[in-house]
Amino acid sequence: MAVSGHCFYLRQTVLFLLREEGWAKALQPIKDMVPEFKKAYEALREKSYALLLAGGGVGLIIANNFANYSRFPEARNKIDKYFVVLLISFAVSYLIGEGKKTWLFKFARLASKDLSRLLQRKIPYTDDHGLVLFTGFAVGLLLDAPLILLEGYTEAEKMPEAEKSKLLAELASIKKQWDEGEKTADKSDPGYKILKNQYEEHIKYLENSIQQKDYEKYLLQVDKAQKEAELEAQSQWVKQRQVDYIAVKEEKALLEAALKGYGSRNNDVKNIEERLKQLAERERELTQTLSAHNAMNVMSSFAACIICSM
Repeated sequence: MAVSGHCFYLRQTVLFLLREEGWAKALQPIKDMVPEFKKAYEALREKSYALLLAGGGVGLIIANNFANYSRFPEARNKIDKYFVVLLISFAVSYLIGEGKKTWLFKFARLASKDLSRLLQRKIPYTDDHGLVLFTGFAVGLLLDAPLILLEGYTEAEKMPEAEKSKLLAELASIKKQWDEGEKTADKSDPGYKILKNQYEEHIKYLENSIQQKDYEKYLLQVDKAQKEAELEAQSQWVKQRQVDYIAVKEEKALLEAALKGYGSRNNDVKNIEERLKQLAERERELTQTLSAHNAMNVMSSFAACIICSM
């Protein structure tokens, strides 16, 4: 009841902000999620890894469970079921962006205290721990999306195949009935010719329908193959941008360290400063690009943060 009540409150809040302030204001907490995560990550460092993996793992398990095993009367396929997962991920992301005073963080603090009393030992928990864990959870919910999309095509492919099977069964049954009836039919009867024309027209209709189902299945397979290729190409492109982002961060860190050393000795550091400006601009471009492709707040970008901190 508490969760459903908060979802209702969240919906009303977002709708109110959309009407009064517009999209930018309404979705500001989603934009704030990334900087909030970065602050928490900087505070926890190595401790973040296990929290991210734990949260992401739980999110992935829940997403897979919703898509494969949940039973909603309104859900026609896995994509319909997965829509619920998207809403949960959005709600958690929104709460993270709103800050650490929301009920989600209060619940986590109370739960950690109860667990400490139960285990009779102090659990080192802070809001930063919760933020990293919840971020991993929100991202884990989304990791199943490409697979769900492709499985949706697989389910769609089964529909023409099932309809084709029915048509084939009907075709075989009618042919059998005609063959048996023709053995005793009076072929000189005028009605025989009319009946035969009707039979041939229906057979032709069934054969054309079967060919149409084969064509529908072929189109779905082509569309699925194109989607798989697009997802793979986008994944590779994003991965390369992430590699570039890591390289920029590493070079920037080295030059900043060099600037501190050489600059303190009154050396000429104009070239270093110019290069740092170029790197800062490149980092800004890559951040915008990755954010536009939802790659600054997915699990793959967490690896980039980890490498950058080493």
